[in-house]
Amino acid sequence: MNGLSTQQVFPEEDPEQLITLAAPARPSDLDSVVRALRSDLVVLVPDLDLTRADLLLEALTARLGLLERLKLQAAFADFHRHRRRVGKYLMSVNERGPNHVIPPHSEGDSFIQIQLAAFYCLQNDTDGGATILLHQNDASPVWPSLREKLTKIAGTARPLTPAEWTRIKTLYRLKSADKVSAADRIVKLREGEIPGLLLADVLVAPVRSHSELLGKAVYTYWDSIASMDHASWTSFAGLLRTLGVEGTDNAAFRRIWSSDLDHNSLFQCRLTRKLAPGELILFNNMSWAHSTTSWSPTSGSRNVAAAFA
Repeated sequence: MNGLSTQQVFPEEDPEQLITLAAPARPSDLDSVVRALRSDLVVLVPDLDLTRADLLLEALTARLGLLERLKLQAAFADFHRHRRRVGKYLMSVNERGPNHVIPPHSEGDSFIQIQLAAFYCLQNDTDGGATILLHQNDASPVWPSLREKLTKIAGTARPLTPAEWTRIKTLYRLKSADKVSAADRIVKLREGEIPGLLLADVLVAPVRSHSELLGKAVYTYWDSIASMDHASWTSFAGLLRTLGVEGTDNAAFRRIWSSDLDHNSLFQCRLTRKLAPGELILFNNMSWAHSTTSWSPTSGSRNVAAAFA
């Protein structure tokens, strides 16, 4: 046990964290979006068709210096085929089963460090399917007791060449030549593609990453943290019960340990929005976690696209 309190303290709804642009969006609104994001607010842009949503994302990320990241994430989805293109940059979200809840997480991990997230609604169902955004509390004492799942090098049978180091850093999302340390908890050992390379999936204490939008380093509730911890789901399920919502954990098969901590204490407030067709919501991926409530399988067809930069 880590000695931290496990009593749940649920983040309250705070509508003042959401800025809604007047429709129709104009080019001059880009300044307002930039100011809001740099103030760590969530921005909702209504009445956009798919083409205009893509154009707004392109113009916004160019202004923020994140356009190449936007292009890279879209290309990454095409290459790995875990998503499909919906527009130029917007992509399909991950598949989920009937009554599945998408628990809170920030997209990606500390290796990729995705800065900006956006969701665009083409169609929503009639029963459920609300988006819940949770504003992270960087000062929470819980952060150091959490763990992120990363890949590190457990050993090599021979010295590796510079070209091999470059290759394995890309293949296994390694930060430089990361090697297992005494503080790391090894989850699994496996052989790498290069002969003599032994890799380890490890749980490591999270560290702050630099937010381009805020201009400072912050803790982030990466998917590689949130989706590994059973306590993440237990905490969010408790919040959902207070809202009268039920569902099953979409990330249950990925969870490999439990911190036994209240993850709700990582958040200072929340925003709930059931996106309507034509609405685009934008937020800082490094300081806001996103989640989705469940919906009845026969209540309609939910079609929401995502973009990351």
